Amino acid sequence: MKISKGWKLFVIGAAVAISGLVKTNRAFAIANSSATLNIDVTVNAATAVSIDSLGVSSSIAISWNPATRQVSSNDQVSSATVKNPGNLTERWSLTTTATSINANNVGGDVLTWAMINSTGTTGVNDDQFAVEAVFASSATTNAQCPVDAAAIWTDTATVVFNTSLGATAYYGEGTNLDQYVNVLDTHGTACPDTGCNASGTGNTAKMFAFNATSGVGLRALCWRVILPTGTSSANNQIIPIIVTASQN
Repeated sequence: MKISKGWKLFVIGAAVAISGLVKTNRAFAIANSSATLNIDVTVNAATAVSIDSLGVSSSIAISWNPATRQVSSNDQVSSATVKNPGNLTERWSLTTTATSINANNVGGDVLTWAMINSTGTTGVNDDQFAVEAVFASSATTNAQCPVDAAAIWTDTATVVFNTSLGATAYYGEGTNLDQYVNVLDTHGTACPDTGCNASGTGNTAKMFAFNATSGVGLRALCWRVILPTGTSSANNQIIPIIVTASQN
């Protein structure tokens, strides 16, 4: 078959182009001095916290008595235990609500008590309450938590919940760390597993996931409430201490 001059040039040009592609592909096929295999790990984890292994735990019921208005965890038959049951290192914070919770809410009685930021009975009046809480070593029992009239409860270093909603006290974080030192040093440190830190940044002031062998991820919680001088509601009232887990 006779090929025209124009077709000859086209065929030669195409051959050169294909030859260039082959050379280029062969250049990519040459091995580098190092190679990397990325193993992508999907983290299936979430922050978690429990009190006495439950999402909602209750203390032994307190009988309101205007003659005995200060009640603490020292009066309980067992201590409250806070645990990190998940698999993330996390920071704990303490909060409460602006009012108590009317437990019965029957007969049209929906009255609650207002939370007051006070460390003494003189600042808490009718239909008001105050609450404080502090972490302690997991070895601390309820009987080793501070008694109702202990000096730690009148020390501004303890966690006195603020009257404004959303006020948060981070465990192991603050300019005054007295509140994060175990109230009974002989029973071990009350600092978070990664240590107390004034700035609370990065991985400081956090709790590891619970490990029964090493004891990390577990702390006792000591508390005290001041009850009102009088109450307008005959219904039971609930005073919540909320422990929130986060990575912030």
